[in-house]
Amino acid sequence: MTLKNGDRFTVYDAMEASGYFSRNPANAGARDADGRSLYAGPVKFPMMLYHPRGEERVLVPGTKERTTYGTVETFGEQWEIISQVVTTEVALAEALAEGWHKHPAMAIKVANETWRKERGLAPMPVPPISAGTRIADLEEQNRLLTEALEEAKRVQAALDDDAKPFVPTSRAGSAVAKAGLI
Repeated sequence: MTLKNGDRFTVYDAMEASGYFSRNPANAGARDADGRSLYAGPVKFPMMLYHPRGEERVLVPGTKERTTYGTVETFGEQWEIISQVVTTEVALAEALAEGWHKHPAMAIKVANETWRKERGLAPMPVPPISAGTRIADLEEQNRLLTEALEEAKRVQAALDDDAKPFVPTSRAGSAVAKAGLI
C-alpha cells in the first residue's frame, strides 16, 4: 500500500514499527532491552514449505474490466502459492515425503509443467534459487546418502559374515581349508 506522501506501508512495515524483527533471534540486528545481540545464527525452524503441485489460492479477487481491445481482463488480483509451516524435523520429513517443496521456485516449476500447462495457462517465471540454498540442499542430500551408504555397508558386512562356510576346528578341517576345497 502506498501512502499519499509516496511512502509504502505494508504489514511488514507495521511489524517493523512494532519491533517484531528487532526481537527475533533469527535476525542479525536483534537486540534485547540492554542493547545486547540476540542473534542466534540461522535457525532451521520454523520453515515454510510450498505445495507439491504448486497450487495457488486467490487472496484478493480482482476486478474484471473491458479493455480498449474488447477483451475482458482481470485487474488487481492477488494470489499465493499454498504453503504450510513446519516446526520440527519429524514434520519436515513427513511433508517432504508428501512432496512439499522447500523453495517456491520448485513449486512454480512443477505447476508450469502440470496444471498450468493442462489448463492452457501461460507459464509463470521461475525465480532463481540462491547458491546458499542450493548448497544447503546438496549438503543435506550428501548427508542422507552417506548415512544410506554406511547402512548398506553394515548390512553387506553382516551378510558376508553369515555367508562364510563353516570350517571345523580339527586338523582335518584346517587341511581342507588350506587346500581351498571350502
